[in-house]
Amino acid sequence: MLRESCAFRSFSVNDIQKAEKFYGQTLGLEVSESNGLLKLHITGQFSAHLPQA
Repeated sequence: MLRESCAFRSFSVNDIQKAEKFYGQTLGLEVSESNGLLKLHITGQFSAHLPQA
C-alpha cells in the first residue's frame, strides 16, 4: 500500500525570499510561492513545500 503512495516532503525556512533566491537562482530549481508557502518543483511528480518557520 505505501509502496505506491507519494510521500509529502516539507521543511521550514527562516526567510521565504532568501530560500526562493537560493533554490531558484543558485540551484536552478523551479519554485513558486503562494500564501507564505514556497514550493520546489522537482523532476517528475515530486515537489517539496517550505513554510516559513
